[in-house]
Amino acid sequence: MAKDPIKRVGIDPSSPWVRVSTFDSTELPAGVPLVYFLRTTDGSGAVLPVTTKNGKVDSAGILYIGEGEDAADRLRKLIESFQRGRGGRDAHGVPSKYFDDRYDSKYPFEGLEFRWTRLRSPPKVLPTGSEIERTLAPTLTPGQPTDEKVMARVVERGEIANHKHRVGDLPPFNAKGGYHTYKAPMPAAAPPTDGDVELLDPDSAEAKEMDPRNKMKPGSL
Repeated sequence: MAKDPIKRVGIDPSSPWVRVSTFDSTELPAGVPLVYFLRTTDGSGAVLPVTTKNGKVDSAGILYIGEGEDAADRLRKLIESFQRGRGGRDAHGVPSKYFDDRYDSKYPFEGLEFRWTRLRSPPKVLPTGSEIERTLAPTLTPGQPTDEKVMARVVERGEIANHKHRVGDLPPFNAKGGYHTYKAPMPAAAPPTDGDVELLDPDSAEAKEMDPRNKMKPGSL
């Protein structure tokens, strides 16, 4: 007897494929880290194979894999820049390459689709303002990446690596295998506030008295 397929528990983190030309970018949720995918179709849902820069053919039609720590920011810029068309303001970068290099003649704009995968992000703990919280809080430096940004770039590199393994090349609009982003090291522990710790001279009488090897064993008298 065939077993029933395993069903996902909870919400599927991946969205359905959606047409770029008609999507309302204001519907994207804010503050959601994600990895997103751009593919090409014939406009009716049938995927068009994509030829990479090195002549490899991707039957899944993936043109680009990107990431963002905020869906309502990074992905919105991609969608809106595509919708402005050739010559419009491009706050993302990929749409300019698509139109300027005439990819739209091979992969029509009306057939572009995207989907995104929401990444698991721990809930933010609201600050209490306590003294110990202020003491332990790391000092943020300008441009220091958030945990969400680091996570998104790590997942993006994995997705691009999987694509390269499957196809043999990067997607046409990915210039590299993802970026490396590292969290800044945690600040060094604060020195004790009650003065320096004085180490005993190992040859002193006090140190010898504290040495357990010099303790008399029971019954040794």
